[in-house]
Amino acid sequence: MELYGERRCRVLGADHRQSLVASRWGRYRYETNQGGFNNADNFGDWIVSVGIQIPLGPLARPVTRTYSLSADALFDFDEANLRPEGRTSIARLSRDLDQVSYEAVDVVGHTDPLGSDAYNQDLSERRAGTVRTELVQEGVPSGRISSRGVGETQLKVTPAECAGAGSKAELIDCYQPNRRVDVSVQGVTEK
Repeated sequence: MELYGERRCRVLGADHRQSLVASRWGRYRYETNQGGFNNADNFGDWIVSVGIQIPLGPLARPVTRTYSLSADALFDFDEANLRPEGRTSIARLSRDLDQVSYEAVDVVGHTDPLGSDAYNQDLSERRAGTVRTELVQEGVPSGRISSRGVGETQLKVTPAECAGAGSKAELIDCYQPNRRVDVSVQGVTEK
């Protein structure tokens, strides 16, 4: 059958009063003739459509996206105040979040192993809090965002890998990948 340039496949119910119509564009709808206005021979002439169209195909499953922001781009060394470049990076991330639906945002601050454990824990918490605050100012709902610091517990570059650094400046440079803020966005689907 072809109607308005749309080819359809119809599956009739046993009583010829119900049908499921699928179009070539991947949509289908339920049609009914429960009132018995006509018989199966001319069923197509008297269709009352419910008007619900459901796309066929796999549904988009929510995913988690993780953004790793370099602390050196966001903050000065050993600081938790955002640099102008850091504000720009966070504004860009916020614009990305405006394009999708999501359930929650988790901001995690990380440091390198230079300094004491307690100091690094505090610094990572302050940096994560700063990024959280900036994201909220950029429009991310505060009820959907959390922040925490993990200090130096999740290193990307270990002290063994930086053992060959000859000066403190070289060591700071070697440990750079550890200084970051990871932003995980859970339950991401397209709008």
